[in-house]
Amino acid sequence: MKICAIVAEFNIFHRGHAYLLNQIRLKGYSHIVAIMSGNFVQRGDAAIISKQARVKAALRNGVDLVIELPTTKVLATAEKYAFYAVKLINCLGCVDAIAFGSESGSLEKLKTIKKALKAASFGEILKENLKNGITFSVARSKAVSKILNLPEIEKDIKMPNNILAIEYLKALETLNSNILPVTIKRLENPEKYLSASQLRELIFKNDKSYKNYVPQSSWNIIEEEIKFKRAPVNFFSSDRAVIPKLRSLSLEEISKLPDISEGIENRIYKSIKNACTVREIIFKAKTKRYSLSRIRRIILCAFLGINSEIAAMPPKYIRILGIGEKGLDILKKAKLSTQLPIVSKYSDALKFSKPLFDLESQYTDLYHSLTPKIFPCGLEKQFKLIKDDIIDL
Repeated sequence: MKICAIVAEFNIFHRGHAYLLNQIRLKGYSHIVAIMSGNFVQRGDAAIISKQARVKAALRNGVDLVIELPTTKVLATAEKYAFYAVKLINCLGCVDAIAFGSESGSLEKLKTIKKALKAASFGEILKENLKNGITFSVARSKAVSKILNLPEIEKDIKMPNNILAIEYLKALETLNSNILPVTIKRLENPEKYLSASQLRELIFKNDKSYKNYVPQSSWNIIEEEIKFKRAPVNFFSSDRAVIPKLRSLSLEEISKLPDISEGIENRIYKSIKNACTVREIIFKAKTKRYSLSRIRRIILCAFLGINSEIAAMPPKYIRILGIGEKGLDILKKAKLSTQLPIVSKYSDALKFSKPLFDLESQYTDLYHSLTPKIFPCGLEKQFKLIKDDIIDL
């Protein structure tokens, strides 16, 4: 048995995900475990469909075990998001490799960039670049390019999947993990593959042509969620649910949100008071210095009630959301080596950290206030392990 892990959001599960899983199998890995975001995702948004639906899609397309990454770790910087995902994988104690897509497709190039980011001179060069009024992303890529003396590498460091890939490599090094990194080049073929964000836009427009870019099982699950008004969920169009909560926050409360620094709380507070939509709040707060993704995550944390203290709480258990055809093999092996308790239901979680589970329940309640049809509270405590052995590659 060779176990490979991936970190994914499956928001939504599409052909690119199916390709990644297939490539992992071709590399000789017999079992796949996915660390998946819950009802909210790292870009600072609500998932378009619930985690239950996304787990089903993952299981029906070849994932054997799905583990939840806590929302407080999802809504963090790319560095912290990657670190805690890799830490959960490492804590299982039985995973042989972690695979991730990248625009580069070259593990050696990604390792070279990682080394530059950890160079002693990186911080000082970055600081100097930021003084010139450029964005953090550009300043970062220019610093790496200067350290390596490779101007052509600037574009690689700015690619979203490359950024996460490098953070996975950094996390493995920090944890002194024996897990082998494997990268798979992302495919660029607009006739066959569309990105998750492009597919979500089609769904929001009720454009059924998205069916051409997702596995049949994924299509069936999404359409069922839409039929029963559980989807699509769009945080940025949920003004009446979100704005009252944001307007109730004081400047002091905003200053205690995660990733607040350099006076950004003043700009966000002013934006909340002057804007009339969630999108307007975000774009008014954005500057070259403060990226859009950073502002989105801060605003979503404000809505959910995640402050810096809550965000810093470490995971106390590994929560299983779904188990597929060969998932039991992974669990049997993990139970002999895991560094954290493995739970799958509320009663199990109570033994190890009721406060953490209650927080996740609160976030689920708020998520269901954003769905087309509003659902009652308490659904997280009723969550049952999703089992599926229908494989649809």
